[in-house]
Amino acid sequence: MRRGTIEKSKKAKDAVGTTLEDTTVARRNTVEDVLELLRQGNRDMVAAAKIVNDGENGNPEFILKSLEQLSDVLCSIGYFQKAIDLLNGGLKYLPKNPLIHELIARVYFIMENFDKSIVHNEKAIEYKQNQNCCANHSDIGLAYYRLGIQQANSKNFDLAFKHCRLALTENPRYANAMVNMGLVYRH
Repeated sequence: MRRGTIEKSKKAKDAVGTTLEDTTVARRNTVEDVLELLRQGNRDMVAAAKIVNDGENGNPEFILKSLEQLSDVLCSIGYFQKAIDLLNGGLKYLPKNPLIHELIARVYFIMENFDKSIVHNEKAIEYKQNQNCCANHSDIGLAYYRLGIQQANSKNFDLAFKHCRLALTENPRYANAMVNMGLVYRH
């Protein structure tokens, strides 16, 4: 009886291992297909996002999830401008979606283009209709802080303080806003 159980568990382990391996290979192939589309200069970047979720044609939730995943992949391998192009393509389909603006703001922040990061975070706040914008205000505060360092401009520090304070007014326990406020105070 024990021998049969061991054989069954080996078969199950092999089946799980094969499934995980197949999934990993399929995911790697999908990402490679998307990157090849991007290398070829495909202008419709959302087509690349749809490759990831083929069966979910046109569903905004899956398009958003795909855009988020693909922009993360592109940023992780250093294709920041391709990530921006991909997300801007998403804006053609979902122009007033705050998540896309937040993702674009994040990529611009990584690229140290703080002005554009601020603009897209402000658009996200606008499209959220000023509800649950604590993270956006905190991110804007951090971007203004970094601009203040870059440009040695005290006005940017004042704006950083204002946005961190807005974030903490909305959620007094938001740790990122507390840290960002501490950076502004220190300067």
